[in-house]
Amino acid sequence: MKINDLTSLFFLHDYVKNGKVSKRRRRQGAAFLKRFERNPDWYQNVTFIKKFKEILNKLINYLEKD
Repeated sequence: MKINDLTSLFFLHDYVKNGKVSKRRRRQGAAFLKRFERNPDWYQNVTFIKKFKEILNKLINYLEKD
C-alpha cells in the first residue's frame, strides 16, 4: 500500500467519524509499527522505512485527536 493510499484511508475514517472503525485502524496501525521494533537493526539504515514509520505514526496520532 502506498503512503498516499494510507493517508487517504485515515482521512476517510476520520471523515466518516465511525468510532469503531477509527479505533480499529489506530490499533492495527500501532500493531504494525510495533512489528518494526522486533528487529530494529534490520530497518535502522533504511531511509524509506524510517520515513514510512514517521508518517504512519502521524496518521495514527491524527485519528487519536478526537
